[in-house]
Amino acid sequence: MKEIVINFRKRKGEHAPVYINGDEIERVESFKFLGAQITNNLSWSLHADTIVKKAHQRLYFLRRLRKFDMSPTTLTNFYRCTIESILSGCIVEFVFRKSDQKLKRHRFLRKPPLLHRRRDRKTRRIQHGQGVAEEMKFEDGSVDLVTVGAAAHWFDMEKFMKELARILKPHGCVALYCYEVPHLLGYDHCSDHPTQIVQDLFTILKPYETEVNSIVWNEYKEVFDAITFPDKERAEDIYVKLKKSISWFIRYLNSSVLYQSYQKEDPENAKASLEKVEQRLLNALGVSSETVVEFSMKYFCVLASKPE
Repeated sequence: MKEIVINFRKRKGEHAPVYINGDEIERVESFKFLGAQITNNLSWSLHADTIVKKAHQRLYFLRRLRKFDMSPTTLTNFYRCTIESILSGCIVEFVFRKSDQKLKRHRFLRKPPLLHRRRDRKTRRIQHGQGVAEEMKFEDGSVDLVTVGAAAHWFDMEKFMKELARILKPHGCVALYCYEVPHLLGYDHCSDHPTQIVQDLFTILKPYETEVNSIVWNEYKEVFDAITFPDKERAEDIYVKLKKSISWFIRYLNSSVLYQSYQKEDPENAKASLEKVEQRLLNALGVSSETVVEFSMKYFCVLASKPE
C-alpha cells in the first residue's frame, strides 16, 4: 500500500504520515494505475516518457521484420498490435495537453493516420483459437508471420518446422523469442549480492532441470540449429528495463517451472527456500517487499524467412 499527496496550495505544509496497524504507509511521488503513470503534480511527462521508451524497445522487431520484406499490411498490423496499442493507451486524456509537447513531437505521433484514421472491419477482426504448434489449423500458404513468445523450447522442432513450411507464404517469417531471469540493477554495492542470492536458489533447483531448461539457458541455440530455412539469424543482447516490486520478483520465481517441480515434490522445503530468498533480498537491499526497484531482462530471438 502506498500514499501519494497532491497539493496545489500556495502554502504547502508538511503532511503527517499515515499508519495502518502500526505500519507507516510509504509515500511516493508517482504510481502506476490502470497502465497510466500518475504523479503528485498531475503531469503527464513521466507517463509520456515511459510509453515512448517502451515503444522504442519494440521498434527493433518491426525493423527486423521490414528487413525480411514483409508486406506493408503485415508491418502495419504488427505496429498496431505491439506499438500503437502502447501509444494510444490513455490517449484521450493526455495526447492533446499543451503541457506535454514531448509526446506530441515524437515521431510516432507526427503522422497520426495510424492512430486516428477510421479502420475497415477486416483489419480490426481478430480470431482466437486453441491448438498445438505441431498441428496448426491454417490453410497451406496462408500465413505471413508466426511469432512465439517463451514457448518454442517446448516444441517438437522437426514437426513444427514442417508446419511452418506448410502454412507460411513464400517469404513468410517466423520470430521465436524468450528471456532470462530478471537481474536487479543498482545494488552492486551489497555484501550479499542479489545475483548470488538468486543463483543460490537455482543451485537448489538444479536437480529439476530438464533438456527444455537447457535450451533456454543456451539462448535458443538449439532452436536456431533446428530451423531448416536457410535465411535465418539470431538477435541477441536485447535488454529491457522494468520497474517492479520485490514481491513481484518473488512471484516470478514462484511461477518458474523448476520451482513448481520442487514445490510439487517437497512443498515445505520449497516454501522455506523461497522465503529465505525473499528475506535475504530485503536485508541486502534494505527495502520492503512492496518497494519498487529496477530490473533488467535480457531477451533473445530467432528470426527466419521461408524461401520461395
